[in-house]
Amino acid sequence: MSSLNVVDLSNNNFNGFVPQCLSNLIKRDLSVLNLGNNHLSGELPDIFLNGSNLRSLNVGHNQLVGNLPRSLSACSSLDVLNIEHNSMNDTFPFWLGSLPELHVLVLRSNEFHGSLQYHHRLVASFFPQLRIIDISHNDFRGTLPSDFFMYWSAMHSEGDSSELEYIGDGLYYQDSIVLMNKGIELTYTRIFKLLTAIDLSGNMLHGNIPESIGLVKALIVLNLSSNGFVGNMPSSLANLVQLESLDLSHNKLSGHIPPDLAQLTSLSTIRVSHNRLVGMIPQSTQFRTQNASGFEDNAGLCGPPLLDQCRVGNDDTTLTQQEEEDDAKEEVFSWTAAAIGFAPGIVLGLSIGHLMLFYKPHWFFKVFHINDRRRRMITPR
Repeated sequence: MSSLNVVDLSNNNFNGFVPQCLSNLIKRDLSVLNLGNNHLSGELPDIFLNGSNLRSLNVGHNQLVGNLPRSLSACSSLDVLNIEHNSMNDTFPFWLGSLPELHVLVLRSNEFHGSLQYHHRLVASFFPQLRIIDISHNDFRGTLPSDFFMYWSAMHSEGDSSELEYIGDGLYYQDSIVLMNKGIELTYTRIFKLLTAIDLSGNMLHGNIPESIGLVKALIVLNLSSNGFVGNMPSSLANLVQLESLDLSHNKLSGHIPPDLAQLTSLSTIRVSHNRLVGMIPQSTQFRTQNASGFEDNAGLCGPPLLDQCRVGNDDTTLTQQEEEDDAKEEVFSWTAAAIGFAPGIVLGLSIGHLMLFYKPHWFFKVFHINDRRRRMITPR
């Protein structure tokens, strides 16, 4: 079958190894190879050296082990690579970063491990077209480099949503993908080219979330949950004007929620629960309409949608911010009233004293004499 363009054997009960003879198809005109949702085992063979026409590879939901074949770096037309739900044990494939057409990279639920700190010699062509990356539920660890999101140029600018293009448009075969979006797994039977998502959840990453996250302005889904990130939420998150789903739950983040996030009108799902955040939740429609569970288990977080009233300082007897402002106004009023009443009181007291001294001088001196004797009696010698 020298002209075969699409091989889709997915959703069957095939078992055993991926056959080496597929290389004969790959080096010809094969554009799509889908072996997903079977019972295939063993290593994925290194058969892609001549796969310059291969556009989509899906071997997800099998029992594959070992390393990712290095010959995939020769697949210059590769658009979608899906390895999810296997037992592949490898480091992050930085060597795929130079592929000029790679839009979708899914390594979810494997045994990938190691650091996400790349070598700077690679960054000149670091996934230039990548729009969806899902490496969740692996064993990646360490910190993210400060410029981690700087080179993902396809996510830097907002696309024109009026052009409804899908990956694989015009072909017989349409790619599909499952993404964790808004707290649930959503199946996209077709992948919209403007769909952008970053999912690093369920790993062992720590350190600060880089401020360079604010550069991926076209991002729609961001999931960094279930890691060990610390420090403040980056204020640059406010630059993600297209963001619809934000999940930073189950980390060790501290400080306040950046108030500018209240301006993200597209944001429909926010999850920051199980952190160490403090202060008042931004009060906008996007935040007030959230489920309280998205903010729970933050000892210092307060305000709607939580029932906890905001308190100033660490004293449990202090009032809410609004009550404090009202209290301050009352205090100013009280001091003003006291000042107004103090002056007439002095005048009245002096007037009475003057009259007593003028008309009844012996009363005045008698009282003064008694008080002076009392003062001498209680004054220690």
